[in-house]
Amino acid sequence: MRLNRLFSVVFFFIVCAFMQAQTIKLSGLIKDDKGNPIADVSVIELTHKKGTTSNDKGEYQLNIPTEKKVSIYFSHVNYKKIEKKISAKNDMELHVKLKSKTLKTLEFEIVHQVN
Repeated sequence: MRLNRLFSVVFFFIVCAFMQAQTIKLSGLIKDDKGNPIADVSVIELTHKKGTTSNDKGEYQLNIPTEKKVSIYFSHVNYKKIEKKISAKNDMELHVKLKSKTLKTLEFEIVHQVN
């Protein structure tokens, strides 16, 4: 009975170690065209539904599974969204520059007529 319990505990730790080895830490900085850090950028790996946001210094960190290729999306309301395809077996850094969106405004005039 003790041998079964010992085997179960050892097996559990081996499985946990194996599952830990299947993820990597992706981290980096997100800046604008002028080199300023961008806060609140969404960093998303859609296949496994993992995501995070950048902090005030433009830094982010995301644990993603190791696979042949994964797509990482970087998006912010004031910047153009970009996609980076990566494949990594070890922790890595990925620094990104986002370009500003050109916002188009429409002009219109409201006329109120009183009869």
